[in-house]
Amino acid sequence: MSGRPADNQALVQTLNTQLLALDRAYGPDAIARDFIQALDRTLQTYKGDVSGAALRAELLALHDVLLDCRPRMASLIRDLQSIILFTVERPQASLDELCHYLHELLVIKDLRRSSLGQLAARLFGRPAALLLHSYGDLLAEILREAARQAERPRVFVAEQDPERTGPLIRFLREAGYEFTVVSEYSVTHVVPELGLAIFSALTMNAREQVVLGPGSAGLVANLHDARVPTYVTLTTNKLSFWEEHTEPAFRELRQKEYDGGPLRKEVFSHDVVPLDLFTAVITEYEILPPPQMRETYERLRQQFFEDEARLRALHASLPGGSRDG
Repeated sequence: MSGRPADNQALVQTLNTQLLALDRAYGPDAIARDFIQALDRTLQTYKGDVSGAALRAELLALHDVLLDCRPRMASLIRDLQSIILFTVERPQASLDELCHYLHELLVIKDLRRSSLGQLAARLFGRPAALLLHSYGDLLAEILREAARQAERPRVFVAEQDPERTGPLIRFLREAGYEFTVVSEYSVTHVVPELGLAIFSALTMNAREQVVLGPGSAGLVANLHDARVPTYVTLTTNKLSFWEEHTEPAFRELRQKEYDGGPLRKEVFSHDVVPLDLFTAVITEYEILPPPQMRETYERLRQQFFEDEARLRALHASLPGGSRDG
């Protein structure tokens, strides 16, 4: 898509910053659920024109803004795409029917999470120490499934800042896991004890790059060199299929004070890791080594482009023109 008009740049910057803060605190899957629930509440109390055409126009405007948060927010964008296409395929659908569809999307998200958790728990067939770095709904589901097994894995937590590591530690305590916290800079010292590692991804893009939380890239590279089986969780609704002309990580300049003098520090929202550094990707359907993940990605990408073409045609039919994909 082409760039945003200059007067919308501040909006996009603010939205990116807020979404990234939520991602750090709660994980991408929680954001996706909250997005659907917030949209449902908004529609329930909306006092404007609720005709199909009017709702589509408003949803397309929101879709335009979210496109500038890609590829990191692919799940939100694709959910919104699905909602818009529902209004196209059901032009006479009432507001209640649209809200019912939103509830169906939430059920689908729950099913995806449950299926992925059950698949991943099969990796713990024998006692093995597990390294965890990032926390989110998918990882929690995996750990819940693993806790039901006769022998749950011993866990090493690669410590980050309290905002990221705190929820994981609280979960492990409540679930009764035996765990050890290790600085993410010192994980090499416990690599001989590890049986496997699991990371949570935000997306995978058309460059075959897996986008993860900051601090992940160095760990994944070290684990790959040490031949520790390393997996990444990624439900297929998070895949980003666009050909991007921008960097997959959001760059932010922050003002800092060091030794009494000001400076600007560059901060990046996420790390970017080549797909081939992972042993496999855990999806809701299968655990896929990189070659099979590429095949799945290409198959789903074709369907996505068909849906995207329908959205572009819809954009073009509205006043003000359209954005290119």
